[in-house]
Amino acid sequence: MSHHQEIARRPHIGTATVKTHINNLFARTGMRDRARAVRHAYRRGPIPAAAAAVT
Repeated sequence: MSHHQEIARRPHIGTATVKTHINNLFARTGMRDRARAVRHAYRRGPIPAAAAAVT
């Protein structure tokens, strides 16, 4: 099972939607790969639910 499929299975969204969100995250943060995005996320810490809901 791919990472996209595993992520999509949890909230019951499609694999294409997961890929779109990942690409949007990369575009917003200037990240080019998952490893950098994960490091960035660990350094910044959790995002409050209210802030995460803003698109």
